[in-house]
Amino acid sequence: MAVALTTGLATAALPLLVLMLLSSCGGQDESHVLDSRRASGGVDAVAGTGQLQIPRRQEATFISDHARVGDMALNLWDEGGGCRLEAGSREDGKVWLKPMAPCYFIRSPGSDRVQVFQRDKTTRILAVVGTPVTSKARPRRRCGRQVQGLIMDGRGQVTASGTVLDGSIYCADKGLDNFQYSLFRQPDAP
Repeated sequence: MAVALTTGLATAALPLLVLMLLSSCGGQDESHVLDSRRASGGVDAVAGTGQLQIPRRQEATFISDHARVGDMALNLWDEGGGCRLEAGSREDGKVWLKPMAPCYFIRSPGSDRVQVFQRDKTTRILAVVGTPVTSKARPRRRCGRQVQGLIMDGRGQVTASGTVLDGSIYCADKGLDNFQYSLFRQPDAP
């Protein structure tokens, strides 16, 4: 009989305990439940309204390639069909490139490392391939028709070369030779 009495008290006290816990945690009311039912088109939905529609972006923006040269992080962004370089986390490190997106860093052949041409003691040159090749017969991944150079000086400033190689097909995993890198020597004039 004593066991039955304590069990009955526990079941009667449980709803009161839950109510006290809820009220001590900020006193939530049930309006959030009603709002969520309306938003999901539940029983309490307002007549004539459906589920809430989340607006979608017309153009996606995403990182197409990433590299680290020394202590500098470099990201290539595909932004609305254009190729944008972001060097480091500074706002002034954003540079629009001439090749169309998606763009990729030229890598050393047979390696996943970015190919870097050391022009002199303080200047390094990298290359970016873009303007993808579209062929129904044989699609090429990470290949493009244009290559533009990126010049990194000793202070960590990155500028785009005014020279763009095109007229051939370049692939990110095939690398470039020293002559091609020497064509990127001069930065784009402001």
